[in-house]
Amino acid sequence: MATLKEVAKAAGVSMPIVSAYLRGSTSIRMSADTRRRVATAIEELGYTPNLATRSLRTARTNVLAVVVPELDNPALTDVLRGIYDGATRHGYVIMLGDAVQLTSGSQTLQHLLSQSRVDGVIVTRSSALDEGVLSGVAGRGLPVVFLDNESTDGHHWLALDDADGIRVATEHLVELGHEQIDFFGGRDISPRSSMTKLRYAGYIAALQAHKLAPRPPVICGQEPEQGYEAFSTMVAPRVVQRRRDAPTALVVNNATTAMGVLAAAYDAGVAIPGDVSVIGYHGTAVTAMARPRMSTVRMPMYELGSRGVAMLDKIIGGEFMPSGILEDIPPKAIARDTTASP
Repeated sequence: MATLKEVAKAAGVSMPIVSAYLRGSTSIRMSADTRRRVATAIEELGYTPNLATRSLRTARTNVLAVVVPELDNPALTDVLRGIYDGATRHGYVIMLGDAVQLTSGSQTLQHLLSQSRVDGVIVTRSSALDEGVLSGVAGRGLPVVFLDNESTDGHHWLALDDADGIRVATEHLVELGHEQIDFFGGRDISPRSSMTKLRYAGYIAALQAHKLAPRPPVICGQEPEQGYEAFSTMVAPRVVQRRRDAPTALVVNNATTAMGVLAAAYDAGVAIPGDVSVIGYHGTAVTAMARPRMSTVRMPMYELGSRGVAMLDKIIGGEFMPSGILEDIPPKAIARDTTASP
């Protein structure tokens, strides 16, 4: 018997497109040609939808599954607060899951998909779901919203303006008089990491607007320990030796990594902001308690969560919702103790 995945491949479309066609949903737009190709593939392959599953999907559970990269990630606190408040407003309860535990074939995934326990799924930023999980979700016709601009296979998404956020952070340092500013990365800048590429593009745009030269990114992982190691090995020696290529300021790709940077600077005897100014992307409750108090960029994390729920609710109800960037609340640099004139 043909599968939904085989139909999608034969039609040259994603599985959510085939699923939407079978449900008669209007939440995903498709051209007449796309509908024709899907219909042809279904007929030629002899695909028969699971009618039992389809009948179960007509009943609402008022439960949303939310998948996060790690349950203890402090950067997601405001996003989750927005999700929970949005769920309350729209009459849902939340089932929260960790992407590390949600793997293809796992009991957690089977529990999520079996018996239509949820009406839809929200996947938060950087939740590395494998293709098996996405295929399983799409195959059951579950509406999905990614709170990220790295979504795949035609899923809906809502994202922050990462490029503009980093641009604002870099502008803050330029206005203080810094010219040698490093972009301290949080992930490898690769085709699979559009988020980091967007942030680095914002850094470049801000410097070029002031006729300053961008510098190669300092690449590291996202954990505080990885930020500590990268600063200790790639930044601190240049600063301590007062080398000509030493940065006077850092734009750190995320606030979690920035915590490791502050610790490494303290241990290396690098004064913040006397030797190097540091601004982190996204403020959290943790960064607010750092000493010196960390300068950060305030992003609409709460609104991302609450509007993501509102978007998913409309999709579940059969409405068309375009994906896009949350632009109506601009990022704002919050200057504290870690940034000063060079």
